Amino acid sequence: MTGAGSRAQAAPRRLCDHDQMSGTLVRDEQGTRHRPYDLIVEFDKEKIDDLLRALASSPGLRSR
Repeated sequence: MTGAGSRAQAAPRRLCDHDQMSGTLVRDEQGTRHRPYDLIVEFDKEKIDDLLRALASSPGLRSR
């Protein structure tokens, strides 16, 4: 991959998942594959800002 796509791959600083049912016992093999998870991604702000500048865009800095 070249250009912005290759830089985007380097932007995530940390990836992890969170089992929404972490306090619930695993009862059987059938139900374990259907547990809901949250994917949590932490991005490197400087790398994202650099990528946006390369795409002639700017970060949205408004509060949400």
